[in-house]
Amino acid sequence: MGSPRPSWLRSAVVTPDALAVEALDGGISRLVRVPFGKGEPAAIALPFDGTVREFEGDAKAKDLWVLMEGSTRAPVIVSIAANGKSRCADLRLSRSQTSG
Repeated sequence: MGSPRPSWLRSAVVTPDALAVEALDGGISRLVRVPFGKGEPAAIALPFDGTVREFEGDAKAKDLWVLMEGSTRAPVIVSIAANGKSRCADLRLSRSQTSG
């Protein structure tokens, strides 16, 4: 087994109960939840391997909003609830929305 690859910390968001940290791991974005007080850091599951362009936290609801894309995936906004469940919003525009 080889040594683990280094991760580069890029940004962080504070929620009421944790710090959500974005790390770059071999060109792929990863999110980690670091709880305040007791508890161990835990990975936040993303719907696919890709690049996080932006992410924000909801201080009241403990949710995260992530704008991400992949090399073969269109940009999506992902809503991640405090319980870890995620939901994607499709940002592709239909032809009727783009024609004048």
